[in-house]
Amino acid sequence: MTNMLGKWPNFAKPNPRPDPDAHFAVIHYAATVSYNLTGWLEKNKDPLNDTIVEMIKNGSNSLMIACFADHPGQPLEVSKDAPDRKKKGGGKTVSSYFKGQLDDLMTTLYKTEPHFIRCVVPNTHKQPGGVESGLVMHQYQCNGVLAGIAICRLASRIR
Repeated sequence: MTNMLGKWPNFAKPNPRPDPDAHFAVIHYAATVSYNLTGWLEKNKDPLNDTIVEMIKNGSNSLMIACFADHPGQPLEVSKDAPDRKKKGGGKTVSSYFKGQLDDLMTTLYKTEPHFIRCVVPNTHKQPGGVESGLVMHQYQCNGVLAGIAICRLASRIR
């Protein structure tokens, strides 16, 4: 991976200033973000849905079947003779979970008065009192603050 850094437009060598232990950097539209891979797998371990695991185990890819052979998963069919069989609703889907979160957010937003807080990182070395004007102006441009000021200036001319 190290030999590929800097050879792709959005993939760069990390800047040691924000994180000296970073392994690579990704150039996003607003800024370059350095990433450290130490412990990355442990931090990003998400549980898999049992239904997805069963689909993989019953698929046609032999490598995937071998990888998930020991995963318990869930049975595809419940026997009709099972005495403790109960009719249950389907599990919570990603879209229903998202809709619930969106409803909660909208409820909270309707209960509040709009105020905007923009967080601006004043410098890349995380020290108080230091301001890098180019960094601050870049953040203002990406957040739309400069466009908002320009619109307000145009509106004040009309009044």
